[in-house]
Amino acid sequence: MRSIPTAMRLSLVAAITLVGLFSAGCLDTAPLDSGPQAAAVMHQPGPLLKGDMIPEADLKALGLRPYWNISLQMLPGDAVRLVRLFDSQLIVLTWKNMVYSVDSASGQYKPLAQVDLPDRAGLHAPVFDGARYFFAGKNEIIGLNARTLTDDVKINLEMPASCAAASDKKFVYSGALDGRVFAYNIDSQVLHWQSKVASAVTGLAVLDGNIVVCRSNVVAGRGELVAFKPGQKYWSEVWQRPVYTEGPVSAPIVVSESDHSVFAASEDRSVYKFNGVDGWVDWRCRTPGKLLEPPTLLANALVQRITGSGTWLIDRASGQPIWKDAATLHYLGQADNRMYFFDGKELLCKEAASGRTLGKAPVQCANSVMVAPNPDQSRLYLITTAGQITCANDIQQPYLTVESLKH
Repeated sequence: MRSIPTAMRLSLVAAITLVGLFSAGCLDTAPLDSGPQAAAVMHQPGPLLKGDMIPEADLKALGLRPYWNISLQMLPGDAVRLVRLFDSQLIVLTWKNMVYSVDSASGQYKPLAQVDLPDRAGLHAPVFDGARYFFAGKNEIIGLNARTLTDDVKINLEMPASCAAASDKKFVYSGALDGRVFAYNIDSQVLHWQSKVASAVTGLAVLDGNIVVCRSNVVAGRGELVAFKPGQKYWSEVWQRPVYTEGPVSAPIVVSESDHSVFAASEDRSVYKFNGVDGWVDWRCRTPGKLLEPPTLLANALVQRITGSGTWLIDRASGQPIWKDAATLHYLGQADNRMYFFDGKELLCKEAASGRTLGKAPVQCANSVMVAPNPDQSRLYLITTAGQITCANDIQQPYLTVESLKH
C-alpha cells in the first residue's frame, strides 16, 4: 500500500475528528457515553404504562383501532434503544445490546441474541438483506439468521465500523473513518478486499447489485458519493466520477430499487436524489435547516425532518414540497388519505394531500416513546423504552385470525 503524504494524513485526522463529532447526532448512530450521568440518562428504562398507551376512544376518533399490545421481558435495568421494521418483523435493540424479533402482525416475539457486550456503546442500527439482520460495531459484525433466528455470522473487523453495514447476501460491507470500505465473505467470514483510502465513510447501501458509498470530506466541506461494482477480490467504479453535495452528509443514505435512486440528506440544508445508474442529480430540494436524519421513503413522496425547522413532505418525482409543518414529526404510517405522525406528545392524523391536521390523541408516557415507521401501511407501532409495544390499525381493517396467521 502506498504511503500517505503528511499533509493528507493531517487532513484525514481532522476529517476523522470532525466526523466523529457530528455523527454522534445521527439518528442511526449509537451515541457515545460521555460519563456516568449521560449513561444513566440513556439507559433509563422509563415508567411502566398503567392502562393503554392511547385510549381506544381516542384511536377511534382518528380512524384507528387497537390491534395488539405486548410487553417485552427484558434484562433488569435494560431499556429499548431503537426499533426498526423489516418486512414482517420489528427488530428491537436495547442498551444492553439484546435483540428481539417481534412479528408485526401478531405481536408474538422472541429474544434473539446479545450482539455485543452489555452497555458497550458504538453499535450501529441493523440492516436486513432478506436473509440476515446485520449489526456492525467497534469490533465485530454480527449476523442474525432470519430463518433460524440464530447469530450464525460473527466477523472480526479490521477497523471499527463508522456506519451501519450493508449486505448483498454474498458479502457484508463495513466502512471506517479512515475512508476504507471492507468486503467480508458471509460464508467464510473472512476479508476479501478493501478499498483505497479516501474521505471518512458515513454511509453504505446496496443498489442494483452495486455498493453505494457516502463519504464526508469535512476538510473540503462536502459529501461525496461513489458506486462500486463488487467482485471476489476487487472492486471497480460504476459511476464515471464521484458526485458531491455542498455540505457533509452525516445521515445514512437511503436507496430505492423501484426507481434506481439514491437519496441523501446533507448538512448543506438540501435533500438530493441521485440517479443510481450514472450518479447524476435528478433533483435537489433546499430546506431552511441542517439535515441530520435520513428521509423516510413512501411510495410517491418522502418525509424529511429538518433540524429546527419542522417536517416536510416532498414529492419523490419532482423534489417539490407537498406540504410543510413547523413541528418535528415522526412518521408512523398511512391509511387511505390519512397520514399519522407522533410529535413527541400526541398522535396526529393529517390529510395526506394538504398536511391539515384532522385530529390528535394524547400518548401516555410520551417522553419515553419511540416509533417504527411503516411506509404506506396502516398498522402503526409505538414503543416505550420499558419495552411495551402497541400496534394500532385502520378501523376498516379486520383483525387477523389464527387461521390467517398460519398462511
